[in-house]
Amino acid sequence: MAWSDLIYLPSVARTDVTTGRPIVMVRIEFPAGSKLTTPFNELYYWRTKGPRIYCCSSKEVQGVTNKANFTQNNVYSSGGDAKAVVPAIQYISQARGHQVMIMGDSISEGLGGTVWDYDALQRAVYEVSTPARPVEYFNAALHAQAPEVFSRMLDDHVERVRPTVLFYAPWSVNDVAAGGITTAALRRAKGNLAHVMASLQSKGVRPLVVLPEALPCNTAYRSVGANDSIRRDFNTTFLPSQSGAMVLSGYAAAFTGARTDGQDQIKAGSSDDGVHPNETGHDLLKVPPKTLLQLLLDRVA
Repeated sequence: MAWSDLIYLPSVARTDVTTGRPIVMVRIEFPAGSKLTTPFNELYYWRTKGPRIYCCSSKEVQGVTNKANFTQNNVYSSGGDAKAVVPAIQYISQARGHQVMIMGDSISEGLGGTVWDYDALQRAVYEVSTPARPVEYFNAALHAQAPEVFSRMLDDHVERVRPTVLFYAPWSVNDVAAGGITTAALRRAKGNLAHVMASLQSKGVRPLVVLPEALPCNTAYRSVGANDSIRRDFNTTFLPSQSGAMVLSGYAAAFTGARTDGQDQIKAGSSDDGVHPNETGHDLLKVPPKTLLQLLLDRVA
């Protein structure tokens, strides 16, 4: 990731509203032939909904070298959603707060709702964040991946992000076979959690590590039957035994409905595909992390 030099400018007061977050405008010019790093699933509702509104326009001109060359300001006709580069903004706040890093699969990343990449964890962050107690997040989760892959995102990003809070989801349905998780996959889940903890120690980064509980999926999505007890034991026995981390308790319960043939089903109305939370599901799941983050903020001096 490329960073600009630190710019010694304060936020400019907004005149369109009496209260509101600062508006940040970023101009980026890429050399011809560059391959852009953009969201895999584009932006969708970020321009109108979500935690922070983001609109993007693009034009194949040297619009930073010569700003007058850039005349395309309509995100729809310019392909802004498909070509949007999401900038990471470094800023220094006057008040203390928290930097959150999120790791896991598509559920942690935030797929499956109306506003993509805005799940329970991201909602919790922005709903407790205030100018007096700012909280930001860096979404390092990877959809369609298992812990063997998404756990490595820590090595790629943690020294840059330097989180004070790390949400790491060690269990993924992507590594659960029909009939139940295999012994090898369960070992991978536990081993990759150990890798995350060891990497934090070796890099000298000491965030509060929070482990969201493993969530159920519906039988129609993946039938595991009575072997779903392994997931429940993972939540109730394995996760609480970890030194140096805390369990996000109540997370699985918020999303769990009836039990059928030994397999917990997702709470009715909380998922559209039997595995990913929908808007209702995200709003249920955000309560435990939101409560935790608010407790942390209340203790920030």
